Amino acid sequence: MADPFKGAMMVKIGLGTLLRCTVGLLLLSSCLAGFSNQFTVIAGSENVIPDDANDSVGLRLVQTGGCQIQTFDSYLNGGFSVLAKLVPGYSAGTVSGFYVRPNYVSKGFLFPLL
Repeated sequence: MADPFKGAMMVKIGLGTLLRCTVGLLLLSSCLAGFSNQFTVIAGSENVIPDDANDSVGLRLVQTGGCQIQTFDSYLNGGFSVLAKLVPGYSAGTVSGFYVRPNYVSKGFLFPLL
């Protein structure tokens, strides 16, 4: 049986070097990935608007439903902002909710008489 590596230059690579190269490639690929590759849409994909340019995602709430996403990584802290369009005229008592897992922490918004 012929040696398939005959004449090829063999380089010995240690396990530590191989591990460092693998971790480096993983970090590089995560840096090059867009923000929309960091989460998956669970429900309501038509109401999820990813914005890779600003590293953000819009979640639209419509009369017939909303949407749900889940990030691939856990985050110690983060933030969110809400742009809400209220009904015209008298909108006192309009309530909306934002739910965060795993403890189902809810952030409620009550819009008083404006």
